[in-house]
Amino acid sequence: MERQSLLLRWWFRPRFRAIAIQALVGLAVLLALVGMGLTARDNLARVNLGIGFDFLAQPSSVQAGETILPQQPSDSYLWLLVAAAANTLRVVLIAALLATVLGLLVALARLSRNPLPRAIATGYVALCRGTPVLLQILVWYAIMQTLPPIRQALSIGQSIFLSQRGLVFPAPVLASPGLAAGGLALLALALVVVLARRRLPRGSAVILALAGLGLAVAGFQLEFPIRRAFNFAGGLTLSPEFAALLCGLVFYSTAYMAEVIRGGILSLPRGQWEAARALGLRSRHTFWLVVLPQALRVVIPPMTVQYLSLLKNSTLAFAIGYPDLFWAINTMINQTGHAVEGIMILMAVFLVPSLTAAGLFNALNKRIARQGLA
Repeated sequence: MERQSLLLRWWFRPRFRAIAIQALVGLAVLLALVGMGLTARDNLARVNLGIGFDFLAQPSSVQAGETILPQQPSDSYLWLLVAAAANTLRVVLIAALLATVLGLLVALARLSRNPLPRAIATGYVALCRGTPVLLQILVWYAIMQTLPPIRQALSIGQSIFLSQRGLVFPAPVLASPGLAAGGLALLALALVVVLARRRLPRGSAVILALAGLGLAVAGFQLEFPIRRAFNFAGGLTLSPEFAALLCGLVFYSTAYMAEVIRGGILSLPRGQWEAARALGLRSRHTFWLVVLPQALRVVIPPMTVQYLSLLKNSTLAFAIGYPDLFWAINTMINQTGHAVEGIMILMAVFLVPSLTAAGLFNALNKRIARQGLA
């Protein structure tokens, strides 16, 4: 009886009860995961498959259609995943940058007093938010397929071409590795000076940054594309698949980011604008120096969600045949039968960047909320 009454007294303590319930739930989840793992192991053993990652060293026998890293069929599955992950990272970073800039412009258009840009921006947001991102990617891919062949390629000037093979334009190529490396080293040194600005003058960082940028630019030269009979030589080519995926992700994400930015701007009291005008600031100075820094405190948390959604939406590249990470893992599973390992790799690859990005944006949000942008 004494032990029972003692247990009851502990149970009615809120802190003890909360810890006990969490421990029981955690134990139940752990037992469920162990049971699922044992079941998967037994089922794989029946078909002579074990759980392991040794197959990643085997030749993939797959040639990805488009990769920024060199990849051959004789390369391993691991290198195929690395090359495909680089493709995913490229399209996500470019799309995030373009969507952020365009989202700001669309938000400003929706806040404009001019009815024409406001109506266009409103219609754009309604259209892009009201249709699935997969449909938008397929529409852009269909548009790319209607472009003329290489011999009748559309040209912008003498160095930019648009055809069924994609968009071809001049690209920088490394001409002097020494100058490029020296420029990057000076840029890194300028960053160190900025971080130690309390001890070193800021002018030195500006001088180092300009010198580093000049050397880095001098280390590269532009390579212009040349039209051949059936293809282009030189320059940089963006395939129709990459262009369609990029356009779909950018236009879809821009609509959501524009609404996030617009909501952050509208959340500020009207007195902030009036106070800035009373001090004699122009409209553009008021926006960039007064409104936007304060709106960032409201904008950053939902923008983090949009960036993570963009990363997840990039897996829709399989619908148009762009060789991204999801495509590579699906190909690996079909060839080797290691579905459990493939899903684990896919979860880990997407979970780590998501948690990293969320942590960085949360830290930035806390800094801005506490200290502002100074």
